[in-house]
Amino acid sequence: MKKVYFVVLICFLITFKIMAAAVEYRSASATGLWNTANMWSQSRIPVPANLQNDFSIYISSGADVTHAGNLTFDAKGSLIVNGVLVIDGDLVLNSNSHTNITINTGGILIVTGDFIGEENNTSVNSGGYLVVGGDYIHTGTGTSSITNPGNIFTMGQVESGLTGNTAINKGEDALRTKNLTLYNFVKNRTPGILPVTLLYFKATAQTSSVDINWASAKAWDFSHYELERSEDGKEFYQIAAIDAEENSNETVEYSYTDNAPLAGTSYYRLKAVDIDGKSEYKGIEMVKFGAETFEVYPNPSSAGYVAVKWSFGNEGAVASLKDNTGRTVRTAALRGQQSRIETADLPAGMYLLVVQGAAGVQKTQVMIR
Repeated sequence: MKKVYFVVLICFLITFKIMAAAVEYRSASATGLWNTANMWSQSRIPVPANLQNDFSIYISSGADVTHAGNLTFDAKGSLIVNGVLVIDGDLVLNSNSHTNITINTGGILIVTGDFIGEENNTSVNSGGYLVVGGDYIHTGTGTSSITNPGNIFTMGQVESGLTGNTAINKGEDALRTKNLTLYNFVKNRTPGILPVTLLYFKATAQTSSVDINWASAKAWDFSHYELERSEDGKEFYQIAAIDAEENSNETVEYSYTDNAPLAGTSYYRLKAVDIDGKSEYKGIEMVKFGAETFEVYPNPSSAGYVAVKWSFGNEGAVASLKDNTGRTVRTAALRGQQSRIETADLPAGMYLLVVQGAAGVQKTQVMIR
């Protein structure tokens, strides 16, 4: 009889241990704060510091739960999102926790700060979305993985060596372009996650200057704008810094006048910087300033080359030399506003020079001696 009691006792202890370890937490299909008892089944709040290994937290379909502040997991378990979960801070999954994140169809997980995952798996199923207001940092190795990264959007940087990380969408523009419905939801649900919403950015050439105008519909935790200029659309240099409204949900208009614009074609770019130093480029505009010039010299040429200078057609322009049969014998890409076409190995004669770029097409006869 003692043996029977002993076996029963052992079975009971094993069962109790399993039950104690595998604890489930299910949210109500309601809107409320994470630390509110009536948001959870049996009023059992999942307190991260008290979680045991093999826990499961379910955000139910129809739920809209907000966790105020950082959310850190140290125990091994699962977070399954079927409704909406907003973490107003960082989500930290420590290396010893192996906390796996699953976002199912209809589920949305919004992290207003950084997503910091170490040894964990992140799975975003079709129709589910993860939006991160800060950086997406996933440094895990081994069995760590990212599934369906195309449904992950981050407003900051991606720091991850895991397979699939390059498919993660970066920036507010990516969110707005790829999923306008989700963008509007995030903008209304957590306006602080998108520091600036730009309405327009325009640059207009005047007689002796270039006017730059832009407007924002919303700015949150915002510092300033930096205006940059480029001759070729590739290398930009800052020409001005403009203070901005730190927090605003209304339309705010801005303007700047470049009183020393570059002659010919130039490019202006707007950089938005928030209060913690994070930045994002918001727009780029091309401007043609001054009188257009198109020169080919020397012509006739016995120097072994001809130089092409086109003030409005530099960016992406290609110059071609055609012989009297119409055959293209030489091509060259314009660099800056002036380029050389080597002709030393070409037979003497008359050639047609065709230069084609964003500003249009220029043609002229060239004599090679």
